[in-house]
Amino acid sequence: MTNATDIHPHIHLPQVNMPNTGETGKNAPATYTTPSAQIDSSPASSTPSTTTTKSECISNKKVFRARRNVSDNELGVLRLIIARKAILTDQLTRITLGKPHVNHLQVMRRKLHKLEEQKLIRAENYTKSCYDYGSTAKLWRPTKLGLNVGALNETDKIYFNETAQNFKLEHILAVNEIEATLYDITREHEDFSIGKVEHEPVCWRKASDRYGSNFWLRPDAFVEILRDINGQTHAVHYFIELDRGTEEPKRLVAKCQVYINYLKSTSPSDWCHGVRPLIVWVVQDEARKNTLISRIHEKFDNLGDQLFDVILPNELPDYMIGLPNAPKPEANHG
Repeated sequence: MTNATDIHPHIHLPQVNMPNTGETGKNAPATYTTPSAQIDSSPASSTPSTTTTKSECISNKKVFRARRNVSDNELGVLRLIIARKAILTDQLTRITLGKPHVNHLQVMRRKLHKLEEQKLIRAENYTKSCYDYGSTAKLWRPTKLGLNVGALNETDKIYFNETAQNFKLEHILAVNEIEATLYDITREHEDFSIGKVEHEPVCWRKASDRYGSNFWLRPDAFVEILRDINGQTHAVHYFIELDRGTEEPKRLVAKCQVYINYLKSTSPSDWCHGVRPLIVWVVQDEARKNTLISRIHEKFDNLGDQLFDVILPNELPDYMIGLPNAPKPEANHG
């Protein structure tokens, strides 16, 4: 996969490369971006508090011993789990290895078993929805020791401890499913690869309005897709918003206004590679989709039609690869 910095070498992306998770090339998991990259060091920035957490009571000797017993490959898996806060075995397999057939699942389960033996992650039984006939799957979370071993810096641990409990599990897993679907696409289309995936709170963006007041844009995820078109690599960026039907449509429209404020208060130099990100709402059913499209058009007229796309989960692959029956991402650039 072509690295984003190869396309625009003059732009420095504050990233730390993931250790090898067992797959190379364009199907390898996207670069892990540290939460510290999102912290503004200026005095006006509201950085997380640095209060002592229980995880900091774990001795350095114990952390060093645990790290020594884990391969770089397994460490990569641990960091993927930390970045996502919680994840299912199926999702983790699709992101790192490919379709969850027997061989891939066996490989992933061995890695997870090794991490669990070292007490770096813990397993929970997760009962899927009635649409999956109430089947049970394994859910994985990092332990305090695992957070100390896998965190790239102290800020990682602070962000995890202060935010992990604030995100609903169903929401986390739904965002993971979107990411896993994107990796499914990369294995079916050679011209489609993933440059970066950021989860909350790493994907949040800070901006200032025209009066100088700071505000935060809080998408559910940020994704960089790299497309190979006529031998040239083009980056397309997405803010992903997941709607599970739990909020009033007027609150979704209000969040659309925050996006418009963000785009108005920032310049191309603030955007990744100077490309305006696309904003995609992923909603759960056709009725919700039609309602949100109607409300956005009613509030913002043609501007809303240009800035926001609303799709169903099963429309995501067609939308991303730009089939004729789906909106084409390239059309919204400018």
